[in-house]
Amino acid sequence: MEKYFYRYRTLSGGVLFMRLFLGGMLLLHNVGKLQNYNELINYYPSMWILSPQAVFVVSSITEVLFAVMVMVGFKTRVAATILLLEMLSIIMWLGVERSKIEFIWSGICLFLVISGGGFFSFDGPNYTQKKEK
Repeated sequence: MEKYFYRYRTLSGGVLFMRLFLGGMLLLHNVGKLQNYNELINYYPSMWILSPQAVFVVSSITEVLFAVMVMVGFKTRVAATILLLEMLSIIMWLGVERSKIEFIWSGICLFLVISGGGFFSFDGPNYTQKKEK
C-alpha cells in the first residue's frame, strides 16, 4: 500500500507543477493586461448587456481569482473548468488562428479538470491516517 501512495505523491508533483505554471502564467498575463488597459479595451467585445469595459473587468477578476484557486489547490476541478470555459470562449471570439496561447492554457485546464488538485492541494486526499495492523 505504501508503494501506491509513494507513486501517487510523485505523480502529484507533476500536477503541482502544472497548477503553479497555469496560475503563474495567468497572473502574469493579467498584469500585462492591466498595464496595457487603454490599448486593449478597444478590442474587447460587448457581450449581452455588458460594455467592453465590464467584460474586461469580469474576465480579469475571473482569471485572477480562479488562477489563485488553482495555484493553492482549492476546488481545483471547479476553478479549472471555469477557466477552461473562459479560454474556449476566447478561442471562439478570436478565432482559431489568433488564439494559440489559449489552446495551450485550455489543454492545461483540461488536464487539471481530469486529474484534480493532486496530493499537494487543499482538496487532495488525506493519507496521513495511521496504518491499520
